Amino acid sequence: MWRDRFGAANHECAPRPHPSPDAFDLRLAKASAPIKHEAAPMARPWQEANKYKRVINHQLIEIRNTERGRGIFSTVDHPKGALVAAFVGQPVAIPLFRTKEEADAFERSEVGEYAVTYAWDAAKSVYRAVRPDPAKIGGHLANHSCNPNAKITESYRDALMMRATLPIQAGDEITIDYHWQRPVPIPCSCGSDPCTGNIGLTYTLVEVAAANDTMNTYLNFDRAQVIKLLQVAEAHHNIDALRVLRIRDQWMDKEALLKFFQDAFGSGRRDAWLTQNFHRLARSPLPAADD
Repeated sequence: MWRDRFGAANHECAPRPHPSPDAFDLRLAKASAPIKHEAAPMARPWQEANKYKRVINHQLIEIRNTERGRGIFSTVDHPKGALVAAFVGQPVAIPLFRTKEEADAFERSEVGEYAVTYAWDAAKSVYRAVRPDPAKIGGHLANHSCNPNAKITESYRDALMMRATLPIQAGDEITIDYHWQRPVPIPCSCGSDPCTGNIGLTYTLVEVAAANDTMNTYLNFDRAQVIKLLQVAEAHHNIDALRVLRIRDQWMDKEALLKFFQDAFGSGRRDAWLTQNFHRLARSPLPAADD
């Protein structure tokens, strides 16, 4: 679903000076530490443990048809922060593909179609992912929204757990932000007001000659889309939307990111809700919930 589709299937990635303010270096940082799953900081009572089981067994959701195809809907009321749904499936590792053709072929494959990445394993140079069964009910059927009411927050055994970011009532559709990165625009029809008009961000690949006669490959996001993304995220107070600006747990150059904020909010940049809450974005992989 919201996988870094070509970024997850690319050359390499490292934080280096960018050829343009919008570009991401796609070379792998050799010094990156392997991902470690840490236990969630708060102990959960037995009621919470029981809800994990109910959510993994998909007892709190149902499938309904929408204008955008199938979607998942809550069958109970949920407060903000509650477990609502889960991506359950086969654990898979997605390697770095050397060409776009290899990446596209993988995504069309049975394994790649619904695979959902959740962490970058620098030690093995692969993405950790879960591959749900597309024929079964689950969180993988959640539709995208520019103002989602849920997000993936943690891993639990072989599942990715979704929690409510807003109160959800019985009968409400459960939506998430796909955080897609695509070489072509994917129009968004989520109906949110406002809406970015595009699911995730569109990029172009830029190759720049390096000093050692090699070529460095960069991801260059569409600038207008980034500015629109920030403005829509500000309107919805949706800090999680900014995760699309990360590639393999790396942020873009700080000066480039500040320039985007300046272009989006002008003189009000420092007072913007996103600026005030940027620190809330996780700088580590998804924590593992207590078994």
